[in-house]
Amino acid sequence: MYDWRKHWIPICLAVCLLAGCAAPGEEGLENPITVSPVEDTSRPDFGDQVIGGDTAGDPVEVQGKERLTYEGVESAVRYVTSADQLPDCEALETYDDAYFETHALILVTQSVTSGSVDVSIKAIQKTETGYGVVLSYGEPGKDQVGTTDMATWLLWAEVEKGLEGTWEIVNPALTPEGALS
Repeated sequence: MYDWRKHWIPICLAVCLLAGCAAPGEEGLENPITVSPVEDTSRPDFGDQVIGGDTAGDPVEVQGKERLTYEGVESAVRYVTSADQLPDCEALETYDDAYFETHALILVTQSVTSGSVDVSIKAIQKTETGYGVVLSYGEPGKDQVGTTDMATWLLWAEVEKGLEGTWEIVNPALTPEGALS
């Protein structure tokens, strides 16, 4: 006796395939449906743009960046007005007491989900209680591959003296409260 059930799935697939196929140039064909590849959600796709928050503010001209040893999620900003407030970092050694007589620095520590994500300070904006730092997150370069190695960056920007008040990061990539456990 012939058991048609074991051939049911291949028959259904063949019928579906044939029903959807037509020779080129036939009338009544709809545009083909393009299926997008599954999106990688293991890390945010920041492009070279700001995520979240208001992007308005004064652009930052002079800034620097140094990768720190990752020891957990950090997201903080400090307004520094003297050389003795600086962390022990070789890249900041050029900022001495003479510099701080007329200028100040803001120091940002920001963790991201990949060391390949480029982080920079886009702008500083005035808020009701002080200042907000707007960060920019860029994709890895052409010759790099995005990785899942957590990284913390130390960013700094030269600013004028007298910018007292509270300081906050407007659009942190990660916050200690939202850290992965």
